[in-house]
Amino acid sequence: MNKTVFIPIIPKKYRWIFSNSYIEELFIYGNTDSCFKDKLIFRTRYIIFIYICIETLFRFLLYFVKQFFIPVVLNKEKVLSIILESGKGYGCSNIYKIFDINQKVNISIKAFHLKDYMKLGRVDAFLFGKNILSAILDYYTTLSFNFSDKVISLSLKQGASYITRYSYIKTQFFLLHKKYPDCVVYTDSGSIPSHASISAGFKTIHLYHGLMSHIHPNTFPDYYSIYVYSKDEKEYLLKVGVDSEVYIYPSIALKFKTNSVIFFMPADISNNLNLDTVLKELVELFNLFERYSYKIFIKLHPLCYVNNSFSKEYKLSYTNWYEALDFIKNYNLIDEDNASVALSKLKPSFLVGLHGSTVLCEGLNLGIIPIGIFKPDKKILDSVAYRDPHVYKINERSLSWPLDLEIINSVLGEKKSYAYDNIIRKLCCNSPKN
Repeated sequence: MNKTVFIPIIPKKYRWIFSNSYIEELFIYGNTDSCFKDKLIFRTRYIIFIYICIETLFRFLLYFVKQFFIPVVLNKEKVLSIILESGKGYGCSNIYKIFDINQKVNISIKAFHLKDYMKLGRVDAFLFGKNILSAILDYYTTLSFNFSDKVISLSLKQGASYITRYSYIKTQFFLLHKKYPDCVVYTDSGSIPSHASISAGFKTIHLYHGLMSHIHPNTFPDYYSIYVYSKDEKEYLLKVGVDSEVYIYPSIALKFKTNSVIFFMPADISNNLNLDTVLKELVELFNLFERYSYKIFIKLHPLCYVNNSFSKEYKLSYTNWYEALDFIKNYNLIDEDNASVALSKLKPSFLVGLHGSTVLCEGLNLGIIPIGIFKPDKKILDSVAYRDPHVYKINERSLSWPLDLEIINSVLGEKKSYAYDNIIRKLCCNSPKN
């Protein structure tokens, strides 16, 4: 049986050490179960720490020498913004939408690519070594924290790698902040780089490019401000004790909507669903909207358009929607990359997206009825092991196909708008749909 314990909140300077998805899950759910190996690592943690220090020394030398083989490309006299991006391209769209980014005074860095940081310039050996030593001392301090052996075990396993990477990135950011003190860092991903930029003195702003998952204060960076998609997410962040200013992406409800529906297709469904099952549900929905003379649009996920080299680098797989939807003739393919822009331009009355998709929230914010498809089976949802990753109340704030077939049918068959408006109001207010 799993045991749960109180997880103490740690000082902000140590939180980069625990920026690991597995550790964060342990903090959130408080599970202290561990195997014999974890217990052994915990009991010998100070001995293991000595080996971490030795490995860190070798990594320090490797990083320092390696940077001289990477050409420096930064030659700007003035820099007002640094964008830390995931590398997938579309993740930065919200940054450009909210802030006026001037590319002439901007630096874009792939957050998970060490070479991108090395391209910014050569770091000083003394300063890099000083930050390494500081990080080692931080790590040593955390070994005495009142955490489970599982948490300490995981933190030790990543020790040398985290210490060196964090210290190098922090050193680069320290030098950048010294040269460009008025610069602001914008990020859509990457906890370690965010912790490093904040520690170096940068004002760092995080903009989610999708619905947020649960977080824990012990791993979450101390951002200057955060942008989210919904009131649910803002309230959650404030409730868990995040000190940052939290903003909801601005959106204005559409005053006029057309008799149309947009189907937002995921990049890949092969890992979770059977394609035949997916197509069966899609055909049923297509037929339903065609019956009521709705114009049907389809928008593919941005990742469906990336090149092969990008796919190999990030080990991505795709569903060939062009082939899968070949039997459907009466639809229009949308070229627009950004979902919210497509919704604002086409003004559909309905949108259809994968259960848990960000677009379901974006649509409701615009006053469009969202329909979620491929919702997990009820047995899975009711199981003890199931943990909904989303903070946004996806089940209450969208209709579900085919569960809500009667509601969808009744709204489509109702010529007056009050039935439609009533559904929107209930979804927004978290009221019963019926």
